[in-house]
Amino acid sequence: LEIAEVAVDAVLEGRIAAIAMEDLVEGQLSLGRIEAAIENAARACELSPRDPRTWSDRGCVHAMLGELRAAVAAYTRALEIDRDFTVGWHNLGVTLARLGDTRAAFCALRNAQMLDGRRACTCIALGQLLADMGLLDAALASFARAEQLATA
Repeated sequence: LEIAEVAVDAVLEGRIAAIAMEDLVEGQLSLGRIEAAIENAARACELSPRDPRTWSDRGCVHAMLGELRAAVAAYTRALEIDRDFTVGWHNLGVTLARLGDTRAAFCALRNAQMLDGRRACTCIALGQLLADMGLLDAALASFARAEQLATA
Protein backbone atom coordinates (compact mmCIF):
# COMPACT_ATOMS: atom_id res chain seq x y z
CA LEU A 1 0.00 0.00 0.00
CA GLU A 2 2.81 2.38 0.88
CA ILE A 3 4.48 1.76 -2.49
CA ALA A 4 1.17 2.42 -4.27
CA GLU A 5 0.73 5.70 -2.36
CA VAL A 6 4.23 6.80 -3.36
CA ALA A 7 3.49 5.92 -6.99
CA VAL A 8 0.21 7.89 -6.94
CA ASP A 9 1.97 10.86 -5.33
CA ALA A 10 4.67 10.75 -8.01
CA VAL A 11 2.09 10.70 -10.80
CA LEU A 12 0.16 13.59 -9.25
CA GLU A 13 3.32 15.60 -8.71
CA GLY A 14 4.35 14.94 -12.31
CA ARG A 15 0.95 16.06 -13.65
CA ILE A 16 0.88 19.16 -11.45
CA ALA A 17 4.39 20.05 -12.58
CA ALA A 18 3.41 19.41 -16.21
CA ILE A 19 0.39 21.73 -15.86
CA ALA A 20 2.65 24.43 -14.42
CA MET A 21 5.03 23.90 -17.33
CA GLU A 22 2.16 24.18 -19.83
CA ASP A 23 1.15 27.51 -18.30
CA LEU A 24 4.77 28.63 -18.39
CA VAL A 25 5.07 27.66 -22.06
CA GLU A 26 1.95 29.68 -22.96
CA GLY A 27 3.33 32.70 -21.10
CA GLN A 28 6.72 32.38 -22.75
CA LEU A 29 5.16 32.14 -26.19
CA SER A 30 3.05 35.24 -25.56
CA LEU A 31 6.25 37.11 -24.57
CA GLY A 32 8.16 35.84 -27.61
CA ARG A 33 10.53 33.66 -25.57
CA ILE A 34 10.54 30.89 -28.14
CA GLU A 35 13.63 28.95 -27.07
CA ALA A 36 12.45 28.78 -23.46
CA ALA A 37 8.98 27.71 -24.63
CA ILE A 38 10.48 24.85 -26.65
CA GLU A 39 12.60 23.67 -23.73
CA ASN A 40 9.70 23.79 -21.29
CA ALA A 41 7.29 22.05 -23.67
CA ALA A 42 9.80 19.21 -23.90
CA ARG A 43 10.17 19.24 -20.10
CA ALA A 44 6.39 18.98 -19.64
CA CYS A 45 6.44 15.84 -21.80
CA GLU A 46 9.21 14.41 -19.63
CA LEU A 47 7.27 15.16 -16.46
CA SER A 48 4.01 13.73 -17.75
CA PRO A 49 4.82 11.47 -20.72
CA ARG A 50 1.43 9.69 -20.70
CA ASP A 51 -0.62 12.91 -20.89
CA PRO A 52 -1.74 13.68 -24.44
CA ARG A 53 -2.21 17.36 -23.57
CA THR A 54 1.50 17.88 -22.97
CA TRP A 55 2.33 16.33 -26.35
CA SER A 56 -0.35 18.39 -28.08
CA ASP A 57 1.00 21.56 -26.47
CA ARG A 58 4.47 20.63 -27.66
CA GLY A 59 3.06 20.17 -31.15
CA CYS A 60 1.51 23.64 -30.98
CA VAL A 61 4.88 25.17 -30.13
CA HIS A 62 6.47 23.43 -33.12
CA ALA A 63 3.58 24.47 -35.39
CA MET A 64 3.93 28.12 -34.31
CA LEU A 65 7.59 27.95 -35.27
CA GLY A 66 6.78 26.42 -38.65
CA GLU A 67 8.32 23.08 -37.63
CA LEU A 68 5.38 21.19 -39.07
CA ARG A 69 6.92 17.72 -39.21
CA ALA A 70 7.90 17.97 -35.53
CA ALA A 71 4.36 19.16 -34.75
CA VAL A 72 2.89 16.14 -36.56
CA ALA A 73 5.17 13.84 -34.56
CA ALA A 74 4.03 15.41 -31.27
CA TYR A 75 0.33 15.25 -32.19
CA THR A 76 0.77 11.65 -33.32
CA ARG A 77 2.34 10.82 -29.95
CA ALA A 78 -0.63 12.43 -28.18
CA LEU A 79 -2.98 10.24 -30.22
CA GLU A 80 -0.96 7.11 -29.50
CA ILE A 81 -1.65 7.81 -25.84
CA ASP A 82 -5.34 8.62 -26.31
CA ARG A 83 -7.09 7.79 -29.60
CA ASP A 84 -10.15 9.76 -28.42
CA PHE A 85 -8.24 13.01 -27.85
CA THR A 86 -10.28 15.39 -30.00
CA VAL A 87 -7.88 18.32 -29.78
CA GLY A 88 -5.04 16.09 -30.99
CA TRP A 89 -7.02 15.05 -34.07
CA HIS A 90 -7.97 18.66 -34.77
CA ASN A 91 -4.39 19.94 -34.44
CA LEU A 92 -3.05 17.06 -36.52
CA GLY A 93 -5.59 17.78 -39.27
CA VAL A 94 -4.80 21.49 -39.40
CA THR A 95 -1.06 20.80 -39.52
CA LEU A 96 -1.38 18.13 -42.20
CA ALA A 97 -3.41 20.60 -44.26
CA ARG A 98 -0.57 23.12 -43.92
CA LEU A 99 1.79 20.42 -45.18
CA GLY A 100 -0.49 19.83 -48.19
CA ASP A 101 -1.53 16.31 -47.20
CA THR A 102 -5.23 16.93 -47.81
CA ARG A 103 -6.39 13.33 -47.59
CA ALA A 104 -4.77 12.72 -44.21
CA ALA A 105 -5.89 16.17 -43.02
CA PHE A 106 -9.47 15.39 -43.98
CA CYS A 107 -9.37 12.06 -42.12
CA ALA A 108 -7.92 13.66 -38.98
CA LEU A 109 -10.47 16.49 -38.98
CA ARG A 110 -13.32 14.03 -39.55
CA ASN A 111 -12.06 11.99 -36.60
CA ALA A 112 -12.12 15.14 -34.46
CA GLN A 113 -15.63 15.93 -35.67
CA MET A 114 -16.89 12.41 -35.02
CA LEU A 115 -15.47 12.48 -31.49
CA ASP A 116 -16.97 15.88 -30.69
CA GLY A 117 -19.35 17.36 -33.24
CA ARG A 118 -19.83 20.50 -31.14
CA ARG A 119 -16.48 22.12 -31.95
CA ALA A 120 -17.05 25.07 -34.28
CA CYS A 121 -13.29 25.43 -34.84
CA THR A 122 -13.13 21.92 -36.31
CA CYS A 123 -16.05 22.71 -38.64
CA ILE A 124 -14.22 25.85 -39.78
CA ALA A 125 -10.95 23.97 -40.37
CA LEU A 126 -12.79 21.24 -42.26
CA GLY A 127 -14.67 23.86 -44.29
CA GLN A 128 -11.43 25.58 -45.25
CA LEU A 129 -9.88 22.28 -46.29
CA LEU A 130 -12.94 21.37 -48.37
CA ALA A 131 -12.88 24.82 -50.02
CA ASP A 132 -9.18 24.37 -50.83
CA MET A 133 -10.11 21.03 -52.44
CA GLY A 134 -12.75 22.76 -54.56
CA LEU A 135 -15.66 21.12 -52.76
CA LEU A 136 -17.52 24.38 -52.23
CA ASP A 137 -20.96 22.98 -51.36
CA ALA A 138 -19.46 20.77 -48.66
CA ALA A 139 -17.33 23.67 -47.45
CA LEU A 140 -20.35 25.96 -47.17
CA ALA A 141 -22.24 23.27 -45.24
CA SER A 142 -19.33 22.94 -42.83
CA PHE A 143 -19.13 26.72 -42.34
CA ALA A 144 -22.90 26.85 -41.78
CA ARG A 145 -22.56 24.15 -39.12
CA ALA A 146 -19.80 26.17 -37.45
CA GLU A 147 -22.05 29.21 -37.38
CA GLN A 148 -24.87 27.16 -35.85
CA LEU A 149 -22.56 25.90 -33.14
CA ALA A 150 -21.13 29.32 -32.43
CA THR A 151 -24.55 30.92 -31.99
CA ALA A 152 -26.17 28.07 -30.07
